[in-house]
Parts: sequence; structure tokens; C-alpha cells
Amino acid sequence: MADPGAASRLSCNGAVEHVHEDRAGRVLHRLREPRRPPAWMVRQVRCRDGGCTFPGCGTRAFTEAHHIAWYRFGGRTTLENLTLVCAFHHRLVHEHGWTIRRSPDGGLAWLRPDGTAHVPGPVLRGADVDPGGEPVTYGPFGEPGSPRPAPSPRMLPLPAARAGPDP
Repeated sequence: MADPGAASRLSCNGAVEHVHEDRAGRVLHRLREPRRPPAWMVRQVRCRDGGCTFPGCGTRAFTEAHHIAWYRFGGRTTLENLTLVCAFHHRLVHEHGWTIRRSPDGGLAWLRPDGTAHVPGPVLRGADVDPGGEPVTYGPFGEPGSPRPAPSPRMLPLPAARAGPDP
């Protein structure tokens, strides 16, 4: 049996089916609510967020569309209520009590279990600043001033035309 945090995280992308029955057990009404976002919506979230939205993370691997206001507590499956999180930061939310809040301007705040906002430290690679205030980038072997390689075409966001609903 999974611990409660793991069960919560694993059920995050499950499906819920509401069935109304009479006293004899006959189905009167069945309603399926989409907990899992459709493929077109996940593509939109990936295009918008670009990677994990935890401050300073940004990883694109092993990411999932996560409900900011949890589905089981009434959160809806909408673009505004979804954010992209990597597997590691998804565990922070479901197993360690972190929360995410969206501000009116669309920004996200990641809150620790005690309710304080997480403020990221300096970026560790590729964006250091020299004493004159100019960014310093590092090559593969750490030589200051080496240009950063161009992004792989696989890592660039999809054009907006390809990010729409499924046909």
C-alpha cells in the first residue's frame, strides 16, 4: 500500500466517475468529469510554461500538468488552473505539503508547508554575473566567456498553430 502522499500524487492524473443510484442500486445518472486534461490542453500548458514552473528548475523531462487548485477539492481542469511540474517538484506538492498559487497577473508563487513563499537563489550555471553586472556564460569545460550552445530544435516551443485543439 502506498503512503498517503504517494497515493495523492499518483491519483492526481486519475479519472473520477460520479454515479447516482437509487436505493435499489439502479444507476439513475452517470457523470464523468475530466480530471485528466486532454492532449491539446497539455500541449498548451507545455507551450506556455516551457518546463517545470518551480523557480529555478525549468526541466522539460518527466513533467506533468498539475492542478493548482486540486481537482478533488473543486479545482477545475482549465488552462488557468494547470501548471507544468517535474516529477521531483510534483512530489514536493503531494508528499511534502508545498502549495502553488496563481496571482491575478498569471504569475505563480510556490509556498513552503509553513506558508512562506519560496525565493530562488542564484542560478548555478550559465547566468552568473561578474562584478561589473554583466552576465557571464560558461562553456562545457567552465571557461568564462564561452558562448552557450544554441538550443536543440527539440527543445524549442511548438508554434502556436500546432498547439491548438486536437482535430
